[in-house]
Amino acid sequence: LLLILLILFHPIVSVCLTRHVSPAYADALNDFSKVGNHEEINVEKTQSQHQQYIEQLEQNDFVEKVVTLEGNEQYPDCMFIEDTAVIARGVCVILRLGAPSRQGEEIEVMSIASQLLQQGGLKRIVDMREIEGATCEGGDVLITKTHMFVGLSSRTNQKGLEVLKKTFEDTGIKVHGVSFGDGCLHLKSVITWGGPYLGFFASNTTEGRAAWNIINEIQARECIESDTVSFTREWYHANVLRIGNTLYHTEEEDDVESDSIDDTLHGNPIKEKCKTCNVQAIFIDNSEAKKADGALTCCSIIIYQ
Repeated sequence: LLLILLILFHPIVSVCLTRHVSPAYADALNDFSKVGNHEEINVEKTQSQHQQYIEQLEQNDFVEKVVTLEGNEQYPDCMFIEDTAVIARGVCVILRLGAPSRQGEEIEVMSIASQLLQQGGLKRIVDMREIEGATCEGGDVLITKTHMFVGLSSRTNQKGLEVLKKTFEDTGIKVHGVSFGDGCLHLKSVITWGGPYLGFFASNTTEGRAAWNIINEIQARECIESDTVSFTREWYHANVLRIGNTLYHTEEEDDVESDSIDDTLHGNPIKEKCKTCNVQAIFIDNSEAKKADGALTCCSIIIYQ
């Protein structure tokens, strides 16, 4: 009975798309990371951590298949495959990435999407690259059961938002723009949705608070069943990945130092919330991805049945 209820609330993932680390990952962009020296990036350690991430996805009972593309030396950031496409309810939008040096990473993802379309795994593909001036990166796109929140950032613009609105509102998903400040890379750098029971996780930073306030206002205005929020002390801990009854997270221990705007926060809110809701919490070390502004959701595209 529990398994049936879990499937109803959180469906089976038909495909997880991932991509191996580029041999040139040490040259990845790090516009917002505190690590300013690319020499501090350890490519070998990154490869090891990313392989552990892929193995965790492969071991998840709610994932049917993991497809991993090869890394490309031409694209140091290509491990962050989430930024290349947005997929929901059988519709795939291939994105024009906002960072010019990353444009081209989406080509191989387009090839996989075309294969899935032929096999019946997708219903439709929309190519944002055909819309002049439109840019979007998947890290700015937060999807819940019925709504899509799109961060307006240095990588995602109003034209990109309009493409997503036009595409997905035909599927019954309501699309909303979220302006959350310029102190981080993507919307999902500071807020993600942990799925049923868990609600949102947001960083207790200016950007995290701003994002949550807007999303909460939208929930009230749209009469959506309101999800709760749990605030994390470090910005990158707010990025979690929920598949089935498992929540993948990066908050291994209580933080000693923090960017939080509220020094009264203590403990481990992610583990505590998962324990309360009977959701399995699995820690994944992504310390090397973080050096290039990366997070857990960045490293996969989740395609549901």
